[in-house]
Amino acid sequence: MLKKGLLIVIIVTGLVALVGCSGNTNTNNSQDDGVKESVQQEEIIITDDDIVKISYIDKRIDGFGRYGVRFVIENKTDDTIQITTKNTSVDELMKEHSLFIDITQGKKAEYEVFFDGIEDAEGLINIEGSIVVRSQDMSVDYGNYEFNIE
Repeated sequence: MLKKGLLIVIIVTGLVALVGCSGNTNTNNSQDDGVKESVQQEEIIITDDDIVKISYIDKRIDGFGRYGVRFVIENKTDDTIQITTKNTSVDELMKEHSLFIDITQGKKAEYEVFFDGIEDAEGLINIEGSIVVRSQDMSVDYGNYEFNIE
């Protein structure tokens, strides 16, 4: 009788374990609530020279409800470069953005610029500014690349 009871407990425990493992499993351990979603896609090459290739990719919304734009920047130098923007405006209203990223030689990186105070994707109009490219130690100024996204 003891063997039957033990066998039933083992079978029930096994079934509970199997039922608990069924269904959809989320293997994404990321805690990033900043999910980004494209709201308009239209790749435009801003520049392609011996230093960088800069492409505008799309308008986006992040997980915090901020609207912005995404660029892909390819470093063609033998140096690690640092990227930032300056003189950025949306519909002629200046918008400060001070995020820097580093891109090692021969690599590409996504560079996203999000703006506070934009209510919807239609508010992302006439986005102007320049992308500043410098060496990582800021000893070399590779240039400013102006952009205008309608």
